[in-house]
Amino acid sequence: MATGIRIVVYLLGEWEHFHRRPMLEALARSGLGCANLLCVSPPRSLRHLLRGSARTNRGVGQPFHQRIAPNIFLTRPYIWLPFVGRRGRRNRTWRSIVERQVRWALSLVGGADDPVVAWMYRPDQVYNLGMAGEEFVVYECFDEYRLNYWDGIAIPEVAAMEAALLERVDLVFATARSLIEDRRREGLRIEYAPNGVDFQNVARAADPNTSLPEEIRHVPRPRLGYVGRLSDALDLELLEGLSRTRPDWSFVFVGPIDGTTEEKLAPFRGRANLHVLGAKRRDDLVGYLRAFDVGLIPYKRNGFNKHRNPLKLWEYLAAGLPVVSTPLHELEDMRDVVWIADGIDEFRRAIGSAIAECSQAGRQRRMAVARDHSWDRLAGRMLQTLSSVLGEKRAGRNLCGEGRVGQVPPSHHGLARGGDRSIPSVPWPYDVEPAPYSPEPVRGTAGAGGINQ
Repeated sequence: MATGIRIVVYLLGEWEHFHRRPMLEALARSGLGCANLLCVSPPRSLRHLLRGSARTNRGVGQPFHQRIAPNIFLTRPYIWLPFVGRRGRRNRTWRSIVERQVRWALSLVGGADDPVVAWMYRPDQVYNLGMAGEEFVVYECFDEYRLNYWDGIAIPEVAAMEAALLERVDLVFATARSLIEDRRREGLRIEYAPNGVDFQNVARAADPNTSLPEEIRHVPRPRLGYVGRLSDALDLELLEGLSRTRPDWSFVFVGPIDGTTEEKLAPFRGRANLHVLGAKRRDDLVGYLRAFDVGLIPYKRNGFNKHRNPLKLWEYLAAGLPVVSTPLHELEDMRDVVWIADGIDEFRRAIGSAIAECSQAGRQRRMAVARDHSWDRLAGRMLQTLSSVLGEKRAGRNLCGEGRVGQVPPSHHGLARGGDRSIPSVPWPYDVEPAPYSPEPVRGTAGAGGINQ
């Protein structure tokens, strides 16, 4: 007899540095006693293990299957076959190897009769359909993957993948309202589920007792900070103009840097007011947020970026920081806590206003907005929605029913549906050598579409 839900989450990278890890941890807390999560890392091949960097091979040497929280389990599939043979046969063999590992790990999680839910993040994960023997599929859509992140141009291959995925999923969570309209399908339930923040942790940045990292202590104020990947999604021309025209402001960047972006930063990286500090441990980010005076979201204006609901927005607000951003659809209703500016002159004036706004009332107002977007609240609502829709499919039985997780308002987007779980006839990543997903996609590949916020 089923007593709960088993959720198989196909990660986009290693658990240790996966950017949605706080959300999954909150989902598990909300489902303690009624839901178990099996997180599956991208499969690794012998060839890429030999070629990989220390970062991409971080999970090597760790157990194949381990319990990392009371109801979170992690499995790391491996493919120990050489990269030989005809592509079609090789793909079928590799998929069979990964599927057996996933199903074996799943047999160790929860009850044998508990329904299985597959949780996808990107269109190119359509190839995972059916690997866990799931009866229900969730697609959490947090970017406009059908467009390139650096220029906003359409990618037909990804659009085909997403269309195939949408034909087979039962429930879609979209982090931005603008992502919902084009994904509506008859009988498909789509819910708005905005991004959130580990509020209790990040709010420590507003505590005067939180210590500053040594490398930022002597950076002159005001410190205008950016947390996240430095990629071609950023408006580097805007940042160059700001740092050149305001040498009295310190621009601080915390996060990994893409290779092409590293090259573009080179001409003005020697400026005294530009501080590129590189990637940091997640646990250390609170200290850097504590050091900032303003949080920046300087994205290019293009079709991909305008649909974003950046994770960094909620981190800035939880830290009490004033935020200055280029225009994004999801921020239009947040002008009471975010300065929205277009162009260098307007952005410069907005930063000046944000620096001047240093009242305690303003800080508390921003933190209150972030508190309403804590992952614990949002994940509880998502789990209740999932349980409700799955219950409709299973003749009315809600396995994580009322009183066990957070409540969610009723939806008007229709009922869940079933459908064929077979592999769709669209390109899938096993058509090439398997490799770990990069934090930003490789240009020109079918899987293009940023996964970091």
